[in-house]
Amino acid sequence: STIVPALQQYQAARMELPLAELISKIHSFILLDQSRAVDGDELYLIRRLVQHARPFEKRLGDFLEDIALQTAIDQYDPRADRVTLMTLHASKGLEFPVVFIVGCEEGLIPFRRPGMKIDEAEERRLFYVGMTRAQEHLILTHAQSRTMAGKKHSPTPSRYLGNIETALKELKKAPPHKPAKPKDDSQLKLF
Repeated sequence: STIVPALQQYQAARMELPLAELISKIHSFILLDQSRAVDGDELYLIRRLVQHARPFEKRLGDFLEDIALQTAIDQYDPRADRVTLMTLHASKGLEFPVVFIVGCEEGLIPFRRPGMKIDEAEERRLFYVGMTRAQEHLILTHAQSRTMAGKKHSPTPSRYLGNIETALKELKKAPPHKPAKPKDDSQLKLF
């Protein structure tokens, strides 16, 4: 196979070539070596990888560290037909037909840890950012009871919910959650 000598050549070239160019060359070589056509998804992903590598120039270690530290939302693909879970921070700049913001409770929104000073303006701004991601429907939820750190408590709805105009609200109370009954395993009763 010609791939080992080629990769050795690219390993030597990585000190001289910008990362984006190196990635493009390796991808082109693999396509030629395997004598196959590239599909649209693969080309899209390689282009994204090349684009992501550009700012790193020749700093391979920094590039690999950045890739390793990325979160799922950093890799958000708007073409995917899936539910996307993300933080309010990560939602900035994105829009969705339907947005759920769950946990609209004191201590979560605004977020608070013991001994931590709350930046009220920043927390309010983050909540607003999350709400404005909704194109058609926005659903805000809070729990009547929640278990956190192994302790059950009754949280207070977020103060920010009270700032939303009444005319814009449609309040619905979900029925209490009932634990699922254990499955009736009739075969075990035979023993």
